[in-house]
Amino acid sequence: MKMKKTVKSIAVAIAAVVSGVVVSCSGGGGGAAGDFAEAEDLRADSIAINEIIQPNNILLRDGYAVISSPKNEKVLFRYSLPGWEITDTSLTRGEGPGDLNDAVLLKQNRKDDTLWISEPNKRMLLKAVMNPGGISVEEEIRLQGYDLWLWNSAFVVDGKSIVNIKLDFWDTEKTKVYSYDMTDSMAVRDSVLCLTRAYIEKHDDGKSKWASATISNSPEIQIVGDRMAIWYPDTRNTMIYRIGADGRFVLEKTFGEPLTYEQVKNMDFKNIKRDEAENFVSADEDYLYFKYVKTKKVEDNTEDNAGGTSGNAPKPEKRENVALELRVYDWDMNPVKKFTLDKVNGTSLFIDRANGKVYSYDRSLDFEYVYVYDFKI
Repeated sequence: MKMKKTVKSIAVAIAAVVSGVVVSCSGGGGGAAGDFAEAEDLRADSIAINEIIQPNNILLRDGYAVISSPKNEKVLFRYSLPGWEITDTSLTRGEGPGDLNDAVLLKQNRKDDTLWISEPNKRMLLKAVMNPGGISVEEEIRLQGYDLWLWNSAFVVDGKSIVNIKLDFWDTEKTKVYSYDMTDSMAVRDSVLCLTRAYIEKHDDGKSKWASATISNSPEIQIVGDRMAIWYPDTRNTMIYRIGADGRFVLEKTFGEPLTYEQVKNMDFKNIKRDEAENFVSADEDYLYFKYVKTKKVEDNTEDNAGGTSGNAPKPEKRENVALELRVYDWDMNPVKKFTLDKVNGTSLFIDRANGKVYSYDRSLDFEYVYVYDFKI
């Protein structure tokens, strides 16, 4: 039988629960549930971007946005905020000496002038610094023990460890979050099991056979300082951890129904209502920021099929966005404030609280425009 591995709708992030150990509720509120005051309506200004780029990560740093793009000759693009004027481009993509291939910015738990760049094909981490005239590489770390791709969901913590998920789409008992030592050996400092469930489906269109895997309840993570907040979108659980100096995770408090991995792996996620979703997009010292998207099913009259190797598999359901909100909670999951955003397709959100701005863009437009909202909590 011919086997083909495909992955659908996977939100890559991390979680932390050991199989068989109940995660108890503490604090108040439950998982991202509670009453907001009436939403404040926000309307965006559109700023045209003069470079055709496809961001694979965007970091905000002290008056700048730094973007890594996989489709351009230059790797990094830096814009001044809040006006989004291009200031410089840095590092070159190519095959020559010193060039990069698949470079991507990694997230960080602290905002300073240091940037960390993953170069997966070369099994290398780059430490870069922001200078007035551009961004330059200061240090290279060769990763001899590197057995995973560090992509845009990974976090560098204090320049000493890396927090990253290692997914196994075919066996969720092997899907874990790891804390790695940031040395060439990439030694594991800690690991915990994810509260996810994998669905493996077999297909036969009469001409060929294949299997596909889907992961449900993939958690989403933000790290600020030594605090790590984890959100499970399907079961609506939140877990708050401290990350020790040794890179180990210490559970501090949880919100939502107590669950074990054994319970989650037997849940039926296929029948969850899919016309709305709440996803974790950002955090700072005081608040956690979520986006809420409401969609509706629309007619799809195109003849294109997707899924099977011969093109005969059912087409995925076509939906369009009808509402977009930014929801703000404190670190105890108490609702703080809710905003409605008028650009409902601008679902990639970035919070610039220092400037009182929310930035968004529509992925289908290849970063042609940035939408800028004024907001105040």
